[in-house]
Formats: sequence, C-alpha cells, structure tokens
Amino acid sequence: MLTGGNILATFVNDVNRDGHGNESAPGYNMLWLGQYIDVANVLDSYELYPAADLYENPKFRKMFFAMIPLMLTDRYSALIGDSGSTGNPTKYINLDQTVLAYERYKDPLLAQVIYFLNNNSTEGIHGNIFSENPDQVAEDIRKVIEEIGPLHLTSDNLTGYGLSVLRDGYNITYEIGIPYLFPKLSHTATREATDFMGNRVEFEAKEINDSISFDFTVLESGTYLLELIFQRTGFSGIYNVYLDGKKIDRIDFYGNGTETKDLEELFLEKGTHTIEFVCTGQNPEAKGLNMAVNKLVLYDPDMQTMKDIADLGDTQKALWMYYGVTSGHGHADTLNIGINAFGLDLTPELGYPEYADNSPHRMEWVSNTISHNTVTVDRTIQDRKNKTEVPLHFGDGAYVKLTDVDAPYAYGTKGVDYRRTVAMIKLNDEDFYVADFFRVKGGSEHHYSFHGAEGTVETEGLNLTPQTDFAGKYIGTYGGENTEFGIRPPQDTTNSGFHWLINVRKDEEPEDVFSVDWHVKDTWNALGKGKKTDIHIRLTMLSKVDDATVATGIPPRNKPGNPKELEYLIARRSGNDLDSLFVSVIEPYKGERNVEKIERAEIVVNGKVYEGNDAACVKTVFPDGRIDYIVYCTNPDLEITVDGKITFKGFFGVYSERDGIPFYTYTHEGSFKGFGEEKPVRYTGKIMDFTREISVENRITVAFDQNVDLAELTGRYIRIKNTRPTNAVYKIYGAVRKGAYVQLDIGDVTTVERLADVNDFSKGYIYYMEEGQEFTIPLENENIYKVGEPEAKVFDKRLLVSQKTPIYLNAFYETGAPFTETDGHIEIISRNPSAVVIENGMITALRNGKTEIYVKLRRNNEVLRSEPLTITVMIPKARNAKPVYANSKTYEPM
Repeated sequence: MLTGGNILATFVNDVNRDGHGNESAPGYNMLWLGQYIDVANVLDSYELYPAADLYENPKFRKMFFAMIPLMLTDRYSALIGDSGSTGNPTKYINLDQTVLAYERYKDPLLAQVIYFLNNNSTEGIHGNIFSENPDQVAEDIRKVIEEIGPLHLTSDNLTGYGLSVLRDGYNITYEIGIPYLFPKLSHTATREATDFMGNRVEFEAKEINDSISFDFTVLESGTYLLELIFQRTGFSGIYNVYLDGKKIDRIDFYGNGTETKDLEELFLEKGTHTIEFVCTGQNPEAKGLNMAVNKLVLYDPDMQTMKDIADLGDTQKALWMYYGVTSGHGHADTLNIGINAFGLDLTPELGYPEYADNSPHRMEWVSNTISHNTVTVDRTIQDRKNKTEVPLHFGDGAYVKLTDVDAPYAYGTKGVDYRRTVAMIKLNDEDFYVADFFRVKGGSEHHYSFHGAEGTVETEGLNLTPQTDFAGKYIGTYGGENTEFGIRPPQDTTNSGFHWLINVRKDEEPEDVFSVDWHVKDTWNALGKGKKTDIHIRLTMLSKVDDATVATGIPPRNKPGNPKELEYLIARRSGNDLDSLFVSVIEPYKGERNVEKIERAEIVVNGKVYEGNDAACVKTVFPDGRIDYIVYCTNPDLEITVDGKITFKGFFGVYSERDGIPFYTYTHEGSFKGFGEEKPVRYTGKIMDFTREISVENRITVAFDQNVDLAELTGRYIRIKNTRPTNAVYKIYGAVRKGAYVQLDIGDVTTVERLADVNDFSKGYIYYMEEGQEFTIPLENENIYKVGEPEAKVFDKRLLVSQKTPIYLNAFYETGAPFTETDGHIEIISRNPSAVVIENGMITALRNGKTEIYVKLRRNNEVLRSEPLTITVMIPKARNAKPVYANSKTYEPM
C-alpha cells in the first residue's frame, strides 16, 4: 500500500510551530526544507488531491521563514548544536529557496531577506525556469523595498523552537536620502562646464559673478536637509550658494579632496527647484576660480535619523539564549547564552564536532554541558530531551531587552529547578552590558561555565594558582591533577567533561566580586583588519563561590580556521540541597571600559536585609556619575527597598540616575513606587476558544479578568498555563474585541501540537491549549525621560587666525539629571569646517570667514540640535599671519 511517505503527518507532528524540524541544529533542519521542495515541485497544483499541494500547507510555508529569526546580525546566525565552525560568520538562509517562496507567497519579509542576501540590491534577481515571468520578481522586490525599506530584524522569541534573540543596532550599507547626481541634472552656466566621467561637474569660472545653476525635481512637499558633496582643489574659488534665488551658504572650494557639507534645512514644495553657484572671489592661496560638484542629497527627518545612524557604522549587537530540544544533533546546552557585538562573535559555540559519531571529543566535550555558557549540576551532563522549555518573560524595550526562561526538563531526572534571566541594557547606540541571573536549586554541586572568543585573559579579584608540577609544567585537567587530557577517568560515571579542560589555574578562595576579561582576536578576519583588535568581553561574578578556575578548552581540531583553544571560567559552588543564584554582569566593550564599578546593592524586605536567592540587585556605577540599579525578584510577594532610596515590587526593573536624579526606569511585570502613574503589571484571564485547524492565520479568544488597553497587547506574549509537555507561549500581533471577549491575533504560528492518531486523521488534533485554561500576559513599562534642547557656549565669538577658545555644552533631562556621552552621541558641528576646527572641547580658528556652530545630540534615534552660534575668524592686522587650512574632513559626522 502506498502511503505517500507519511509527509502530512510529519508536517503536523515533527515540524514545530516555528517551522523547524525535530533537530536543534539549523544545518540539519535546512536539509528538511531542501528535500521537501523537490517533492512539492512534483505535486505542485495537483488537482486530483489538493491536500498534496505542499505549497498550500501552512507548516511547509512556515519552513521557508524558519531560519530568518536565527540571524543575529548581518554576518552571524546562532550556531546551535552540530552547526558551523567555532565562531565563523554564518547565515542559514538560501537565496534561491527564498526567491521561490516569495514568488509563491508574496510576503514582504521574504522580499526584504532576498534584497539583503543579494547585497541590498535587486540586480540579478530572477525566478527559475518554471517561473511565468522570471524577471518580474526583481521589480516586485524593488517596490517592496521602496515602500517599507530594507531588512531590519528586531528581537525575536521562538517559543516553539526554543530560542530567544535580543537585538539592537544597525549596519546601514545602502544609500540613504534622495540623490541628485549633478552630471544628470540640466544646467545653465556662464562658462564651460564639463561632465567628468559621470562623477562630477567641473565649472571653469574666469571672473567674479560667473555662475552655474542646476534644476532638480522634488516629488513630495516637505522639510529637507540639503547635503552637498563637492571637490576641493588648489584651483578653486569661493562661491555663494542660492536655492530658488535665496542665498543659503558660502563655500570656499579651495583645498584638497572630497567633502560633504550640510547646506540648509528648508521646506520645499513639490516641483522643480534651482540650486545656483555664483563665484565671489578666491582664497589668496588658490590658483583659480573653478569649482566641482558631485551630488546633491535631500533628507527628510526620517532619512536624517537613518543617516546619523549609518555614519556610526556597524552598531549591531545581539544576546541569545537557547532552550529547545537537545537530542539528535543537539548539544546538552539548555539556557546557554551567546553574545555578538562589534562585528564579532564574542562567545563562540564550538560548532560541528570533529566527527558526528560517538567519539569522546564529541560526546564528552563538544556536546557536553560544561563546554557551553550554562551551569552543570552534580558534574552531570544535562538530560538529552526533545522538549522545549518554558519562556516566562520576554521584553524588547528601547533601552532594556529581557529574556527569562524556566527549564524544568534540563535536569528533570534530578528534580532540579533551573531558570535563567538575562537582560541587555543599552547605554547608547554603540555600548551596552548584560545582567545575568542564573538560579539553580537542587543537587550538591553547581559549576557555572563561561567562555569568550579566542584571545588572552586577564583577571581581577582572583589569585590564580597554576596546576603544575615542580618544573612548572601544567599537569592533569580540571578533573584532577592525576587525570589525562581526553581520557575519561573511571570514576567519572556522570560524564562531567572536566577532563577536556587543561592549563588549569584555580583560586580556592576567590574574593566576593571578581572579573575575567577576554581580549579577543578576530579569528575569522570578519572585520577585515587582521586578527588584532581592541575588543573585549568581561564577566564580573557577584555571587560568592567556593572556587574559581580559568582553564583551556579545545574546539574541534579538524575544522580549517577554528581557533586552537578557548579560555573558560568555571565558578563552583557546593553544599547539601544546594540553592545557587549566580549573579554576573557581562561587558562587551571596545577600547576602554564604560563601567567604573559593579557591586551587589543592599536590598531590604520588611525592614531587614534580605539574604535569600529569590531577589537580588546589581549596582552599576559609571565614571560620569551615572548609576544603574538592576532589580530581579522571582517572589511576587516581596516588596524590596534598594540602597534605601527606591522601592520595587514585581519581577524585573532597571532604574538609572545621575547625581541622584533619575532619568530612566524600566519594569517587567513589576513597578517602582513613586514614578509616574501606576500602570498594570500583567493581564490575566482564561482561554475561551482558538483556531482549531492548521492555518496561516491563527487566533486565540480570551476572557480577561480586568479591563484592558488593547493597544498594550500588541507585541506582548501570552503565557498559557497548559498541561502539555511543551509550552503554550505565543506572541500577540493584534487584538480586537468580540463582544465580551477579546480575540488575539497570533499570526502564522499554529495552536496544533500533533495528530491525535497518525493512522486516522479523522480523530483530529491535540492542541497546545484547552478551553478554560488560565493565562498571563506580563507587561513591560519603560519611562524614557526627555532631554531638553542642548545649549552651546563659547567665551569669544570673534577669533583671530590660530586663536583658540573653549566650547561648553549643557544638556539636561527634564528631571534635571545631566545628559552625557554615556547616554548618547554628542557632536559639535561647524557648518564651515574650513574656518574652524573643533577638537577636545576647543575651537581653533583656521582661516578668515564665518561659520555657524551647533550641538547635535542623539539618544535612541531622537536627534536634538542647539541654537547655532556664529563664529567670525579674522586675519590679524598687526602681523602677516597666514591662514591654516584643514583637510577635507575636519569633524566626524554622526
């Protein structure tokens, strides 16, 4: 009897609701899609049995989207299980498969992904030989990008697969603004103008008042910043710039190189406008009156913001945590975390083993718990399971992003409580740090493991003693002085993996607070600048441990390019019925640290200092007076007072102040007392109904226990208290009222867990949820206090050539707290950089002329500008001073 390979049952039972097969390793799950595409093409539009058209199957459709959320940044994807090399930049998305999917489904996200994979271009994109119009797909994608923009992934929580990804930052490599190339514009000139290789127009003025004008068309009325890109040469003159007959600037084209200059921010009506350049003279050093212009670019306010972000370069960063299946080609790595920043994988996974067999290096090390950034209990590898753990909280605030997962299956056979909460805390567009709270309750020994990328390690607060012989040669392994590298000791019946860690350096009485700092290499030359960097990742442990060890682990040795070794921190605690809360702060940084001091803040409950593990608070101190308090509490009944100044009740909160004045608060299912109006911290209720078929459109109908603001629901996660082995946590994409109930849109993520009987489809489905089950929707609240208009001050607005004067900046939050460069980008800009240069808070006069100086602040994509100051530079009359000429770029644009 022909059964069709049981394909439909496989889609229902073995492809999870996020579109992955039953493996954790992305590479193996990709194979599923590739093989099923072949079958789908054969069955495409088979009319006699419509159910056999796989392209119409919602689970098959979901598989085309499955790998997109695994992208951490432009270069990196999460390497989970047997996947990739150690820290190698990898993307698990196939361009041809995605083009195929876009032709079928026309989903805008797929168009953005194709555009991204094709180097932010539609050039060369086409369908396959079976496409009705292979070239049409490129035009369709172009229209999508024009309407919604290129790909920019925000944070994701794949609750079916078991991966949370916290993302922030940008890497804008595509052109921003509305460009007008001067060689392509019609012009009128009093003298000869030459198109130089389509790159610029060169105008050869002979006398004062010679001019050239260009016409350009504005398609939509609005306010635009005009930016001019031009050439400086030794044969160039001074020109007034006019727009539609009104003078907007004066430019001296003398100098060397290409320069970009902001002209003016103006309201432009839809239609044709004229920009004119009129020669007014020349610099004494110049040998002519010529000028050359390359491009005029218009930026609306949104484009200006994106331009500011683009000028910072690659600011992408990601923090991820895995909590999915660990069987098959998975690793025993539940609640393992990874961090990407500054263009590198700072905590690389070991990746694909040397051999996908039962060899010791794979089974005892690469796949083992101790080689991952997680906790080993009782020297035992985690339970290998095919279940996904329970995500309790997930937040994607502007400045705080959070994931919190309870993992009862990790050490389920031991009955261990195993829960991790990590938060990414943003300082500014480039810098951030991570707060990590890892609770392990049960067993008698806990080993917290963490490793950075390849590089050197320095410590603070540790007195490490090498495990060596009398000759100073390292002996043994982390498993003991008398153990051998790679040889599992007979007494190690639990497969600890400790015998794969060598070069052991241990402190048996570490200080209460200690740090390990990895100065990482660019192993894979991802930055294109060689392998030395000034990039670090630093972990500060704030929990008391019995001993701390730094040891060397060996990645797979037969993978070309893999680092030869990685340095691991192992922090150990022991005791009967052990209850550990490992509290740490992880700082990725470039150059110098942003943080001055990290410590545990004292918390008081009911008038007494709290000593338990249900709550903790981290105090992060910065050199400019900023202090962050990160509060964590898993007991909803506790009301906590921190440092005698702030009171908190709930699960998680961040409070930031400077000079004792607050300027930011964040809460997740909790609240700080006395800060703004009280808001609900959670919504609760019961499930009334849900989508009963596998569909691309799924909904849950609920009855709330309280009045709700429907706008607050979008982007939140509903956590259903179900009785199935796998969690029932779903992202909410929208909400509408349906009589006394509310219908939640959960997108294309199915409510179906599996078939009731794989041999009899008529028996229907088993669902992740049931009617009447209770649910919770945790709420996050973020209070971002506004920054007032900055103010710039100088002592002297009239300067002689070579004279200097200091410039001062004042900027404050609405609360009165000072704003500093820790919180955002600050730039002092001269509209005429040939007149003055601004460095290290000093203005230096370069040559005679005038310029306007203003301050620009950016905080979380909000840009503020001060009122401009006019600075006049004069040549001294008493002596024959020569002007000083700056290079083409005298300040660093945002």
